[in-house]
Amino acid sequence: SLVADNVLGYGGVIARAFASILKDLHSPTPSSLGSFKKSFSSQKSQFSNSSQQDSQEFLTELLDGIHEDLNLITSKPYLPPLSDSWCTEQTSRDLSEAFWTRHLLRNVSVIQSLFQSQFSQKTTCGICGYKSRCYDVYSTVPLDVQGKDAVNFMTEYEGYVYSNLVAEVGDLDDV
Repeated sequence: SLVADNVLGYGGVIARAFASILKDLHSPTPSSLGSFKKSFSSQKSQFSNSSQQDSQEFLTELLDGIHEDLNLITSKPYLPPLSDSWCTEQTSRDLSEAFWTRHLLRNVSVIQSLFQSQFSQKTTCGICGYKSRCYDVYSTVPLDVQGKDAVNFMTEYEGYVYSNLVAEVGDLDDV
């Protein structure tokens, strides 16, 4: 449901414009694409000109705009940062749940439910060995596409890091 009074939202402009495009998909004479571009760029000025834009940046901004227009949490509570010492004492599962619970105190929407997740970030100081862990929310995952025949990616599953998994394909057009 549309939440027009969200301080971080766009008054429903982005969500309504996107809904018009979805409605037009089944129309014999679609007419909302220009209107969508105008509405979207009125809220996201980096898309206001006719220059070519990065598709991942566009998708990220679109999902964020729709999320904020639909976010049911309109009064976002202040959440002090979790201390590094507390974070290092927690299991990965408990720490992940703590970060996700804090995220949900400020973010509840259909976009959050369908597109958002979190990844683990572990940092170790090369000088003193100090370790820090946190979880960051994402809604899109960039893939490093190298050349015509490889897609490299990294993921963590149940504490194991899998990196540089390469999918061999004849050409990216074949993917």
